[in-house]
Amino acid sequence: MIKAFIKYRSVLAIVISLGFTLNAFGQQPEKKLLRKGNQLYNVSNYVAANQKYTEALTVNPNYDKGIFNQGNAYYYQEQLDSALLNYELAANLMETSTEKAAAWHNIGNIHFDNQQYQESIDAYKESLRAN
Repeated sequence: MIKAFIKYRSVLAIVISLGFTLNAFGQQPEKKLLRKGNQLYNVSNYVAANQKYTEALTVNPNYDKGIFNQGNAYYYQEQLDSALLNYELAANLMETSTEKAAAWHNIGNIHFDNQQYQESIDAYKESLRAN
């Protein structure tokens, strides 16, 4: 009986280990989609990049880098309202001060483009505070 238990315990340990290994390879598909979006973005295909970012955000709606990068794609498509929403959300979700500063800087750029100079100054100040 004890030999059977040890045998099954060993098999169970192998199955569990294999499950964790396979799970590690399959984790975070949003990062894979983000990388594909970035490749498209880097060749100025902002519409297709935006679609990949949308797919990444479907997998993980709070993916801060996906939200930020989608804001960039919107910006270059001259969809400033959408870009602004993405940057504001990203500024609240970003974890590092450098990332927060970049989001606030881009918020400032959009306000500047919209000739909202006080809002632009306020956003740039927030960027400096974050960094």
